Amino acid sequence: MKAVYTFIDEHTGKDYVLLPKIREVQSALGAIVITFDNGDKKSFAVDNLKQELERLIITIDAYYADLKK
Repeated sequence: MKAVYTFIDEHTGKDYVLLPKIREVQSALGAIVITFDNGDKKSFAVDNLKQELERLIITIDAYYADLKK
């Protein structure tokens, strides 16, 4: 499994996030908010918030499941 997650932000276009650097994921005001391991936060405005958040969580789970193998 790749360690890079890609999605389309309404404002900035294509964004890439390194999965091992994510500490926390949440949704707020129609955006996905990611807190990184150094404490920085970034919000991503996406078209379909619930679906994109679910896809991100599934991808994170799969990434760490692959590491345990």
